[in-house]
Amino acid sequence: MSDSKKTEPVTTALLRSNGNSSPIHPHHDLRLDRIPQLMTLNVVALMPAHQEEKDIQASLTSLINQTYPVTIVVLANGCTDATVEKAQLAAGDNLNVFIEDLPKLPHKKSEAMNFGYLKYAQAADLVITVDADTMLNQTTIEEWVKEFEENPKLGGSCARFTMRGTSLITRLQRLDFSIGIDFNLHRGKSDVLPGAGSCFRGDILKHLSTWDDREGPWTYVSAVEDFEVTYQIQRMGFHTRTSPTARAYTDPMSTWKALRGQRMKWNCGTIEDLISFGLNRTTRLMWCQQILTLFSILLTALLVVFMVYISFDGQWTFNLRSLPLMVGIPLLVWMKSIKHSLRMP
Repeated sequence: MSDSKKTEPVTTALLRSNGNSSPIHPHHDLRLDRIPQLMTLNVVALMPAHQEEKDIQASLTSLINQTYPVTIVVLANGCTDATVEKAQLAAGDNLNVFIEDLPKLPHKKSEAMNFGYLKYAQAADLVITVDADTMLNQTTIEEWVKEFEENPKLGGSCARFTMRGTSLITRLQRLDFSIGIDFNLHRGKSDVLPGAGSCFRGDILKHLSTWDDREGPWTYVSAVEDFEVTYQIQRMGFHTRTSPTARAYTDPMSTWKALRGQRMKWNCGTIEDLISFGLNRTTRLMWCQQILTLFSILLTALLVVFMVYISFDGQWTFNLRSLPLMVGIPLLVWMKSIKHSLRMP
């Protein structure tokens, strides 16, 4: 029997071949310690992108215009549209912007971020992840820097998001996000640091990248890598939170089908990870939230069954007198959600 040769991970191969390749701007000096340090902390922002020609210019410009100096790494992952060209246009001759035109990576966003981290951000004090359809306030990074300097136990902080748009589906998602953000701000903790706009302490990511189960800080096993890395940071004893002052603006799911797919991925991925993590001090509240969600779904289903049952007499003849009760309660709940969503700014 012949020995099988172990396949080298794509990210490792790309990094190993760095001597034969370079980012879009070859005149850049890749040594992070030679980037002018105008302030205290060295900050690197990773922007993964796939087919983002529509939004990447505005998103990249919002990073370039930050009041705090930041090294920006655009990670175009298998883009066949004009994402790279639009990023080049926004970057111009800015020496603090690096653009990597990567092939289509098998582990997609997680692998692109690991590549960017290993090549550019291992020496960074703070590492920021920003989606290519997310725009930051001009002072967002400065606000994050203040938070990390003031709290040495802070491991990660996510932006306070607002979704752009005025459609009903956008307002409903904005309502959902606002409820979650208010809850996190009230308790001073966030169990998910979304890759759309979060800031991490560099030393923690450096420690994570040394683990045997991953190439870099982000795992390829979890369907919700943001949740997994947040859990690991908490397990190390560091705090994760939603910033009250660092603002970001992002795009919502534009169709009901896309929204359903996104939520199914989040919910199923979270449950899979919780099963993997088990019940412990870090996950007990998350387990409670999942159980309450399941209980709410079951209660709603039982309510529907009960209302259908009482709407018929013993011979299953439809009873019009029960119709208001049958449709009234769900209709009131639905109208209340619509009312709140329409009032969202």
